[in-house]
Amino acid sequence: TLDIRLVDAIEALAKALTDSLTQPGFRESNASCFPLQPWSSGAQVLSNVMSLSSFDSGRGEISYNSTTGFFNAQGVEIVASFTSRWERQLGSS
Repeated sequence: TLDIRLVDAIEALAKALTDSLTQPGFRESNASCFPLQPWSSGAQVLSNVMSLSSFDSGRGEISYNSTTGFFNAQGVEIVASFTSRWERQLGSS
């Protein structure tokens, strides 16, 4: 169901953020929307999301598949697809 997919996506992001906190150079100082500005550590968090491998969400394992650009967990796949569409609308690649 959609709620399980959302929970899987949030847990994957939480895992990436938690992993980022322990890495040198991680800065959470500008992780606010006021004023809207790029997050200097955003690329580091994205890298951790993309390196996610065999993370046990309690409902199954979540891993990022670099070939397809999606997660192997069925629940997260719909969120990754939505994000891709949203980025295209904003003009990002």
